[in-house]
Amino acid sequence: MSATADAASTRWDRLGVFASVACTVHCIAGPFLFLAVPTFAEVWSHPAAHALIALFVLPLAATVLLRGYRAHGRTWVAACAWVGVAFVLSGCVLPFVGTEAAAAESGACASCCPQLVTSADGSGIAGVEWPPASIATVLGSVFLVAAHLGNLAYCRCCAAASAA
Repeated sequence: MSATADAASTRWDRLGVFASVACTVHCIAGPFLFLAVPTFAEVWSHPAAHALIALFVLPLAATVLLRGYRAHGRTWVAACAWVGVAFVLSGCVLPFVGTEAAAAESGACASCCPQLVTSADGSGIAGVEWPPASIATVLGSVFLVAAHLGNLAYCRCCAAASAA
């Protein structure tokens, strides 16, 4: 891999790490932000918004990770990437499957985003409810971060070895 291609790959992997971490932060901070700015929640937490973001991010991640895999050949990086992609895709699909489908089609975010809820027994204890789609998306982000970091490390090693 040339120095220019290596630098471009490194930039794309770093962007991938940033995007995956931002996705996780969005999932965790979303309920608190939605309480502060409810109109923001109507757009950002809509299940279709998550699917559109995935349609942009996943092909980009696949391209970058495949290019890195071809350079270093580490199977665990490819496996992490595929598991991450599968989790992110399942996080996009889960709101539209089963009993949550009607809520997702109406644009309700309860099927895909964590919610701040109070206990049903009237005690006033608050907690965060994590729908399966959120759990899948966060897990996918974690796996994609691991794959991008592995790509960065191994591509750096490949570049150092080819320079020597």
